[in-house]
Amino acid sequence: MSTYSSVLTEVLRLTPDEQLRLISELLVYVRHRFQPKPKRSILELEGLGEEIWHGIDAQEYREILLNQESLTVVELTPDIAEKAAQHQSNL
Repeated sequence: MSTYSSVLTEVLRLTPDEQLRLISELLVYVRHRFQPKPKRSILELEGLGEEIWHGIDAQEYREILLNQESLTVVELTPDIAEKAAQHQSNL
């Protein structure tokens, strides 16, 4: 006998009040289990990590990226780190 069949057999042995109670509890369980998760908005990320760019001119950074064909992260990072350090010392 399958698990479902054995459970159904047991449920049918319950009193009507017990069956209603079981149905009620199962509904709560199933609704909670399958409740859709709230959708997230990309706007929640606004401002995240902004301290990394503090003191960096966005237009200058863009020009660096556009004007250097073989730019790598290693080449760019010291320049940004240096500017950030200069900015921090000026505060």
